[in-house]
Amino acid sequence: MKTRVFPTRSDIAIVRTKSDEHEQLSNNIEDVLAIIELKFKGYATNIDPFNKDIKETQKYLNKKKYRNCQFYLGFIHEAEYPLAQASWLTKRQQNSWARGKLTELSGFYNDDKG
Repeated sequence: MKTRVFPTRSDIAIVRTKSDEHEQLSNNIEDVLAIIELKFKGYATNIDPFNKDIKETQKYLNKKKYRNCQFYLGFIHEAEYPLAQASWLTKRQQNSWARGKLTELSGFYNDDKG
């Protein structure tokens, strides 16, 4: 039985293929170079969808076959946050499993006054 390359579906995956042959991509992946999770939600939306993507990314990071992979979170939430809360990750996450392996891009309204 053939194992699947991706246990779940990422929004974007950058891969290196084994050959230039025209066969199904899932059967032709040599290495996964980058996994990108993207999320856009309006102001009234809760943050659960963002946290779900973080947990999914952490699962990928824990798999040895993605050891050489770079991970990206691109989150836009039309809500106000102070600049100190620009990261969706906790300090503990930033300093453990995400360190050096995960890049964040956050879009939001800055509510810092001044």
